[in-house]
Amino acid sequence: MKKKYFTFLIIFMVIVQMTYAQSDYKNDKYGFSAQVPEGWSVYGNLKDDAANGRAIIDWGMPKVYSELEKANIENAVAITAYKREEIKNQEDLVSFHFYQISPILDSKKIISENPYHTYEVNTIRNGLKYKSQTMFVYQNGIGYVINFTATPGTYDINAPKFESFVKNIKLYKAIEPEKLHYDISKINTNGLYIAKTKVIKSGEIEIYTYLRFYDDGTVYAQAVNSYAPQNVSRWFGKKGRFEKNGYFSNKDTQIEFTVNNSESPDIRLEGPLSNSFEGKIIDKNNLKLSIQYNNNTEKETFDFVFVPDVEEFSIYFGNIDRKIYIPGKWEEHQKMKGGQVFIINKDKTTVGTVIYRSNQLPGYKKGMSKNEIAKLYFEWDSQYFESELNYKVEIIQEDKENGSIVWMAKKDDLESYFLFGCDGEYIYNFTIDDMNLSKETKSEFLKEIYMENKK
Repeated sequence: MKKKYFTFLIIFMVIVQMTYAQSDYKNDKYGFSAQVPEGWSVYGNLKDDAANGRAIIDWGMPKVYSELEKANIENAVAITAYKREEIKNQEDLVSFHFYQISPILDSKKIISENPYHTYEVNTIRNGLKYKSQTMFVYQNGIGYVINFTATPGTYDINAPKFESFVKNIKLYKAIEPEKLHYDISKINTNGLYIAKTKVIKSGEIEIYTYLRFYDDGTVYAQAVNSYAPQNVSRWFGKKGRFEKNGYFSNKDTQIEFTVNNSESPDIRLEGPLSNSFEGKIIDKNNLKLSIQYNNNTEKETFDFVFVPDVEEFSIYFGNIDRKIYIPGKWEEHQKMKGGQVFIINKDKTTVGTVIYRSNQLPGYKKGMSKNEIAKLYFEWDSQYFESELNYKVEIIQEDKENGSIVWMAKKDDLESYFLFGCDGEYIYNFTIDDMNLSKETKSEFLKEIYMENKK
């Protein structure tokens, strides 16, 4: 069943945190502004729900006493702007709106054409009766629904205030996202902004939200259940598939944007989703942002900290469809027939690597532990260095927990450092040659590469 969206609901008791409206409200992307009376409170502000082609702003008016209902009641005012393919004129807009509210619609009648095409609408929701004044206008390719909802006993009290408010609404040509103001000099684009935004299952799982900004004003967002900037940076952004994205605007220290999943395959499973962000640029490395998830009226505020991308070189092994990442700036130096790839940097440091499936190792037996496989690999290869090449072999460090062995092969003035490791499914061979680096530096570098790449 098609999901219905209602833009007028909150008239009775609503348990949400209110924020008091400013004197002016503006939405450039959907081309409208309003002067908001003092005392009105904001219940929802969805500036760009691109997935559903709309923007919504909801206010609550100050409570008034109803003799009919014998209670203090808060009436609601909302502006909804639509950019949807099926809405091409005012007639489409009216039909679309009344279809949306059809489950609760009791009656409707046209009461005015000035300043806008206006209906008096009666609805029944959960057995309670409501009376609304709904105005429609289609302008510059956007449909606007301006709605006032009250109880029968408060309608006449607040209707004149609503009509006065409508006179100060301005509709104008929308400013497209690429024309929204943004100052990229205040934002880092060479890395990720990260904040821990949720903890679930009694602290067992932590959810981190990652943001990446681009020079063209686009922004991408993704929630991940781990803090892993280097891993996430490899796939996250314009080249990814499952991120939410949108456009950001910022002025001085203020920044805001809405991201949605309209371009993501996830929309087939999740349905349309969008998150709105707004807040302050503390400095280029720190953002304090409030997040409004989907259509929820509540917001949560988080500190996003910038983590720069790490420069690294990737080597693809087609035999197992895996990439190995080496931190730093490198270029390919040599490929061996056995599959080993050597890379070199400006300091003439040489690093070699190759990766195989564990069951390809001579002597492999099903059920062997990671450490047993790594040791088998070491014994097999070191024997060749000792018996065939007359090298002296020395184990420098053995890490049984992570299934790795760092070792050295030395002959005269030549010495090479190796790390053989196994994560269960794969075996890894990393080697480094540089006489200017210390034993400790080479060992730590090999361990860093292995820990970064193992499954």
